[in-house]
Amino acid sequence: MNEQEPKKNPSTDEWRELFADIGNQVRRDMARMVGASEDATWKDIGNQTDEAVRQKTARAVGAEQEADWEDIGEHLERSTRREIARIVGADEQADWGMIGQAVSDGIEGFLNSLFSVKSKGASSPFEEPADPDAPVDPWKK
Repeated sequence: MNEQEPKKNPSTDEWRELFADIGNQVRRDMARMVGASEDATWKDIGNQTDEAVRQKTARAVGAEQEADWEDIGEHLERSTRREIARIVGADEQADWGMIGQAVSDGIEGFLNSLFSVKSKGASSPFEEPADPDAPVDPWKK
């Protein structure tokens, strides 16, 4: 035995083998969890994880399960824009500029109704809510 070689302790090999077994078990368990085969490599496990996340995200936002990330993002942007347009009273097909204009018009109309000069006996610019702590809806007509 060469003096520069580290001393080998039999328990070192046992520990090495034990930790290798634990690592292999973790890899197999992860593979099973993501739907990959038990003998999958870490790269295969990562790819399967990415695929599962993409499919579940597509399903969650209402896109086709086969949609790629770009399609998922576009679908999410369209549905978000459509819902915001509906909320502010713009056409559901409105682009962001039209939605911004609808918001601006709604706020301007609301402020004009609050601060415009009214003749005596004119009604209140908005209906008093039943709950005095309720938020004011500037788009309510």
